[in-house]
Amino acid sequence: MNADTREKHLLDLLKDHGGQSSEVAKALGLGREELLDLSNAVSPFPYPLGAVPAQIFTELPYEDSALTEAAANFYSLDSECLLAAAGTQQIIQCLPAMRAASTVLLP
Repeated sequence: MNADTREKHLLDLLKDHGGQSSEVAKALGLGREELLDLSNAVSPFPYPLGAVPAQIFTELPYEDSALTEAAANFYSLDSECLLAAAGTQQIIQCLPAMRAASTVLLP
């Protein structure tokens, strides 16, 4: 496989959600254990949270004034510039209906 074909193959593997880490490692000539897969925000180095109440994992972050105020202060924004949502996918899917046809960058 030439370099261009190999690069296209790797990009094809990486475009799918989840990254297909076993196939990527194989294409790179690595053992699976040599590849650190962060493609779905899973890291082997957890953030030290301490004890977290179970309720935190069973409720969505409903919009309220305390949440909006905390986010506005953190990001140095007016609260009118913020929108609380259950996840980014929900917001991303609404973007096309929120503006005229254009190119949008999601960093």
